[in-house]
Amino acid sequence: KATWRRRRRMHAVEPAELSTAFRRICNRDFHDVVDLYHTAEQRRRARGSDFYLHAVRTNNTLDALDEEARLLSLHLPSVGSILEQFVCSLSRVLQWDPILTSIASIEHSLVDQKRQGLAVLFAQHLLGTLDFAGDPLN
Repeated sequence: KATWRRRRRMHAVEPAELSTAFRRICNRDFHDVVDLYHTAEQRRRARGSDFYLHAVRTNNTLDALDEEARLLSLHLPSVGSILEQFVCSLSRVLQWDPILTSIASIEHSLVDQKRQGLAVLFAQHLLGTLDFAGDPLN
């Protein structure tokens, strides 16, 4: 049936996978925190105390926020909207609309069918070819 479904699986991206700061703040996951600001003597004296652990976790989380400032400043819904406009424009230029309209079923709305068809054409046939190409530029 659909061979592309066997080759390519969709995987939801969790915010904690993108942002270390999000993972630390929202999931309270500090497993990879490293003390970068205390001397060896300070570490030895304070190791294990609540104040020391709080200071190390806070410093590391603030460092992660600084490193991720560009990512966190993206407004992802607007990026998605721009990508959708691009794909719709591309489908008009490549004249996919008549093809998508002709294969849309009556059971679902035409808009939903066309959007799904665009997603398959764009993701599988254009981006999928780049994913699996040995040299995507040739």
